[in-house]
Amino acid sequence: MSFVKQYGPIYLTPEEYDKRLAEVTNTYYRMLGNSLIKAREKSFWDCHKKALYDLGYSLSWRRTLKGALWEVGDILKEPLRALLRQIQFIRHKGKVKTHSNEHLSPGGVSSVRRYNP
Repeated sequence: MSFVKQYGPIYLTPEEYDKRLAEVTNTYYRMLGNSLIKAREKSFWDCHKKALYDLGYSLSWRRTLKGALWEVGDILKEPLRALLRQIQFIRHKGKVKTHSNEHLSPGGVSSVRRYNP
């Protein structure tokens, strides 16, 4: 959110900025909703409250709950996949393993494959 708030007004039209900020904010609250389901510790919530405050927002528990409901909806749509994710979360005590190359690309997205003729 901070990146969009900082650079969006410079590089995006007002319509693009509003749309992108809404998308990023919704994604952020889905992550918070997932964290609500996983009963994250108080320090996690304090950190996010402060980060939002620094951006000029306050933590919306209504939006966090909505994000949690979206996560529950995903769990109900794909129960086996969700169950395996929860088992992985429990096994690794909340530290989900990533592939070795995910740290190299922004946002944990898998790296782009090179064309090798």
